[in-house]
Amino acid sequence: MALGESTFQDVIFIAKNPAEPKVSLNLPPVENQDCCVEPIVFASLSNTDPFENDKTSVIWIYDNGITNVEMKLQQWVGSSFIDVATLNNNTLGTAYLFGQIQSVEGDNLVGYLIDWNKVLLALGLGTYRIQTTETTVFGSTVNQESDSWCLQEYNPNLVKGSVKIEWENSHIICGLNSGTQTFDFGTTKLAGEIRLQDSIFGFDSSTYERDFVKYQNKQKVWLKDIEEENYILKTGRLTEDLHDYIKNFILKGDNIKVTDYNQNNSRTHIQTKVIFSGDYAPEYVSGSKLSKVELNFTNEFTIERKRC
Repeated sequence: MALGESTFQDVIFIAKNPAEPKVSLNLPPVENQDCCVEPIVFASLSNTDPFENDKTSVIWIYDNGITNVEMKLQQWVGSSFIDVATLNNNTLGTAYLFGQIQSVEGDNLVGYLIDWNKVLLALGLGTYRIQTTETTVFGSTVNQESDSWCLQEYNPNLVKGSVKIEWENSHIICGLNSGTQTFDFGTTKLAGEIRLQDSIFGFDSSTYERDFVKYQNKQKVWLKDIEEENYILKTGRLTEDLHDYIKNFILKGDNIKVTDYNQNNSRTHIQTKVIFSGDYAPEYVSGSKLSKVELNFTNEFTIERKRC
């Protein structure tokens, strides 16, 4: 007796509409008087010294609603941004192309580490950003734009009062954008770097932990000392996007190194290796969209003295 026929078909589940527009509230114009805060990056025409040539990383994550992503470097010319380079290779930095880094769920990570020295030599000074062209499963395309950066030639008088942070992103960062995004870096370590204006790093202090053994006669005999060095990073006024970037990628990164460019700082810090500690609590000011933050760090290494 026939048992009937079975039909099987592979389907792709699209969790969200890849071309869904961003929602914005219908509100009056902004009333605050915040000045434009555009990140400044520096590069040198005469050398490739990493302390005089900045890099900037940009990354996006895509689910199976996107089938391909192209990146273009754009420059502000006159009254608009125009395409000046296709970021499909390592000519202007390090490319992480669509399909190169993929999570076990099939999400694709796309990004670019811009080497501003290469940009300066190839394209010159100016304001730049990256724009993506994303192809959806429906055949349409959508665009995203990164923040823009003002590229200037390195000058000691211009970089003073800034802090450069370097780090690496690896493993998995879950729960971003209210739990809707997971950045899975797999086995790849993506280098990141940022320069924060009007900031200072240092204010060194130390905490000590001392271990003793106590005998019956109440004598305490020293066994071990552990010293931990602590630092504070005080930033200038940052945008909401920059706060999110620091929290989500820098402070969740590995191999964090900080270089301070304040000539009057009481201590010199050049690629000091640190671990983030404490809370992230910006100092909000009524009537302003910008806010400063103080962050606590400890040295990646502890200093120990102990009995043999």
